[in-house]
Amino acid sequence: MMRARLPSVGAGTTPESIEAWIALANSTREVAGPGEAKAILIEVSRRFPAEWVVAYNLACYCAQLGAIAEAVLWLNKALSLDTHQRVSDEALKDPDLVPLWEALTEAGLQEECCSKEK
Repeated sequence: MMRARLPSVGAGTTPESIEAWIALANSTREVAGPGEAKAILIEVSRRFPAEWVVAYNLACYCAQLGAIAEAVLWLNKALSLDTHQRVSDEALKDPDLVPLWEALTEAGLQEECCSKEK
C-alpha cells in the first residue's frame, strides 16, 4: 500500500487540529473515495493515536471498502478510546457501518463484536 502524503500548510507545516484532518479525509472521501480517505487517516492515526474520532472514521472507511476484519479492529479501538460513549451510541445508527453490521449478523458475530465492555 502506498503511504499517503499529508498536505502541508504554509512553510512546510501540517495542521495540528484533528478537526482539520477529519475534514480533509471526509472531503477526500467525497472526491476520491474511501480508499484515499483511509490512506490519509492511517497517517493521521500515527500523529494522533489517542483520538477516538480517527479510529471511528477508519472503521467507517474500512466497512465501506469491505475490509470487515479491519473495520472491527478500528471500531474496537474507537470504543476503547471514547471516554464519553459517543461511539457506542452512534455506531449502530451510522449508515457507513451497515456493511460491518450486515457481515457480522450473517456470521452470527454481532453480539460478540465491538462491545465497550471488552
